[in-house]
Amino acid sequence: MTAAKETKKQREQREREEIAAAAAAERFAELNRDDYAQLSPKPRRRAREAALLLLYGVDFGQDDFAHAGELLADIGLSDDNAAFASLLAANTTARLAELDQRIAGYTRQWDVERISAVDRCVLRLALYELFYLPDTPANIVINEAIELAKKFGSDDSGAFVNGVLDAIYNKELKQSNGEV
Repeated sequence: MTAAKETKKQREQREREEIAAAAAAERFAELNRDDYAQLSPKPRRRAREAALLLLYGVDFGQDDFAHAGELLADIGLSDDNAAFASLLAANTTARLAELDQRIAGYTRQWDVERISAVDRCVLRLALYELFYLPDTPANIVINEAIELAKKFGSDDSGAFVNGVLDAIYNKELKQSNGEV
């Protein structure tokens, strides 16, 4: 009989813990929704912001995108824009060494690791999109990157990102896009 009472007590305790955990998870989700309310209402920009958040996590040692689905759902992206954000983040991450080498070629006085994490992630994201997703016009990619840098970076981030991307565009992409 004592064992039955203990089992009942244990079950009641487990149920209380589950209810508390569910309440905590809901509160956490609510706080995240409040944080994400500051993201852009424009769907494509919001997807780029989500990709930037994922890249920023990778920059700080998160190896995988196991949490990506949850993050993208919390942010409230449509399936198409969530897929776009995932594609940007995953494929940018897969090419970090190449993108960093390209950035290093245009930031002569700055080692890539000395560039602020936000600026570095914005540059990587924009370069991936410029070189591997040519359907989006370069001026849109560069403008979106500048806006991301202004929103998430320092006061000088927009100008810095603009300068680096403009130099790369003018030297490596302008002629291949038929511009003079």
